[in-house]
Parts: sequence; structure tokens; C-alpha cells
Amino acid sequence: MSTYEARHAMLDVAASPHRRLLMRGGLAAASVTAVTGAGFFVPAAAATHPLLKLGSRGTAVRELQTKLTKGGYRPGGIDGIFGSGTRSAVIKVQGDHGLVKDGICGSRTWAVVDRLGAGSTTPPPTPTDPPPSGSRPMLKPGSRGAAVKALQIKLRANGYWHSGSDGEYGDTTMQAVMAVQKTYGLTRDGVCGPATWAKIDRLTRPRSRTTSGNAVEIDLTRQVLRVVLNGRTAWVFNTSTGSGQRYYQGGRWHTATTPTGRYRFFRRVNGSDLGPLGRLWRPIYFNGGIAVHGYPSVPAYPASHGCCRVSNAAMNAIWANNWMPNNRLVWVY
Repeated sequence: MSTYEARHAMLDVAASPHRRLLMRGGLAAASVTAVTGAGFFVPAAAATHPLLKLGSRGTAVRELQTKLTKGGYRPGGIDGIFGSGTRSAVIKVQGDHGLVKDGICGSRTWAVVDRLGAGSTTPPPTPTDPPPSGSRPMLKPGSRGAAVKALQIKLRANGYWHSGSDGEYGDTTMQAVMAVQKTYGLTRDGVCGPATWAKIDRLTRPRSRTTSGNAVEIDLTRQVLRVVLNGRTAWVFNTSTGSGQRYYQGGRWHTATTPTGRYRFFRRVNGSDLGPLGRLWRPIYFNGGIAVHGYPSVPAYPASHGCCRVSNAAMNAIWANNWMPNNRLVWVY
């Protein structure tokens, strides 16, 4: 296998209904000192930024474009001019983070952009109130309210990572639900219906194969990635690995596989890494050109050329918390 054979697992082998699975923010207020009803603090910096929109110019626009680029969005250049490319990037951020998609960078959007620019998606402390009892409505992307928050609390309490328990069913909540569905062999649609609720109500933290020390486990059958700390599953992520299909690259045919075995992380790129098959977001390599990396599409099935995809938001959290340092064990099975 060549170094680049599985390096850049960027293109879906088959069409996926689960696109643009990025981090949902959760910062939903503009107050500097107050806490929102969902329990999230808005950075003080967000209150000092000017409102920016199509046609705005200057250093604030340049700052916005720089932070968008650092967060993996593409404003079309860093020129200090709020043009159509910057507006499209802002709308994408707003959609990915559960905000109103108006293309205007106000306080709520600035709060998210500031976090993207800092390279951090570590959420504030999760509320510890018990989930409310009663009926369990069907929940899906776009759902809001107490039932969503109860679901999010239960997910995080048992190690299924998402960006925060704010009562809004965004992309990272869907990713966490899909990870539960994969773990228990349910339909992988990211929708919390009766069968998924039945598992959520009895949810426990999944056991890892690693019984001591720290490791990252990649379960190819279930298509989940586990961060193991001190012999215990700390976090579970939805992942998509090698599709098993053939593809043509570098003058010859290859098979998209993620080889099993034990490896060590050895190289990382803190940003977008361009290769023969596309761009990887903040990849951490463990087997030649095979890496754990962020990508907007993390479908329910194996779809990569060999790498292990997680959402861009998940990858940002992995970096922020140093869950995948160099020389850490990676166990693929």
C-alpha cells in the first residue's frame, strides 16, 4: 500500500443522506456576564464585535474571515471585504450551529466564530438534572425543547460525545444518536424514535476492549470510535472507515480498506491537510497515510478510502482535549 493510498479519505463512495455533519454550537445569547437558559456562557469578545453583513469592510471583516478559515470554513479569501463568499461561509456556520441562517454576523454568530478561531469546541459543564419522565417524542435534526435536552444529558452521561446539552437537536446530537444506534445494532438514521428511545432509557457506558491505560479503539463492525482513558471508555464517536470498494489513484487501482491491528499516532497537522484525494481536517496519522480526521460527511456506513472520519466538530474537541497525542495506542478491530 502506498503512503497516499488511504491518506485522504474525502470522497463518499456512495451518496449519503447524512451530509454536512458539523458541530452544532449552542451559544445562544449575547450577554457578556449572564448565562443563557441552556447554561452556556457567551464569550465577552462576542459583545465587542461589530455587526457585519454583505458589503461590510475593514479589519473586523478580515478577523471574521481568518477565524472562519481556521475553523474549516471557506470565505473565499481574507481580504477584509464581506462579499458573497464570506456570506455563504457565515450561513454555513449558522446552519451547522443551529442559528438563524441570515448571513449576518451578529453577536450569536460571533460567539461561535470566536470559538472556531480559538480551535476549541470543549462545551461548558453539562447540566446534571435528571431527564424528565413521561412520553418520549420522536426527535430529529431541528427538534428543540426539554425532551432533546434530556436526550443530550443521557448521551453525555454515558460517553456519547456531542457539543453540549442545549435542547437543540443539531448535527453533533445526531452523530451521537447514530453512535448509539450503531453500538446496539439499530437502524442508523440519526433519528431518536421508539426503538432508539428504548435503548437510551437503559443506556450504559459501553465497555472497551482496552482494560488499562489510554487508547483509541476503532470498531470497524459497529463503525464507532472510542476514546479510552484509564481502561474505561470516556467518549464514543460516530465514524466512517474504508468502504471496501475499489478506486483509481496514482495510476493504479486500490481497495479502500482500514487495516486491523495495533498502531501508534505519530504525526499530526493542525489545520487543513491537502493530499491526492482531497483535504483532511486536523488529521492525526497512525498507519502510513491513514489518519483519524474531521470531515463534513460522516455517513452511517463505511465510505472512506481508508481513514477514520469523524465530524469536524468532534475533531476540534479531540485536539482541544489532547485525546489523541502522538504515541498513543490505536487499536483497529
